[in-house]
Amino acid sequence: MKDNEFKAMPLASFDLTSKILELANQGLKYKQIKKGINETLKGINKGVVTCVILASDAEPWVLIAPIVKLCEEHSIPYCFIQDQACLGWACGISWPVICAAF
Repeated sequence: MKDNEFKAMPLASFDLTSKILELANQGLKYKQIKKGINETLKGINKGVVTCVILASDAEPWVLIAPIVKLCEEHSIPYCFIQDQACLGWACGISWPVICAAF
């Protein structure tokens, strides 16, 4: 499978994306959100992550493939949202974020 053939599934709808981003923003207030690939991977391996949010426009896909695999192995729910810039904003960061977890 080539990079451009990868399908981000399950992709959240617009309404669900806004609710997910609001939840991520609330997690930021309580310092419960993990931002970025490294923090997310560490949280999954430690067993403190309950949900993972991934950006569907992340390039290259090789970066987020291990996170999807670990989520499936550890039975952690994950979903894709449309835009990594919106995920960065919800995490309180001024640059795009590929993944976040809480």
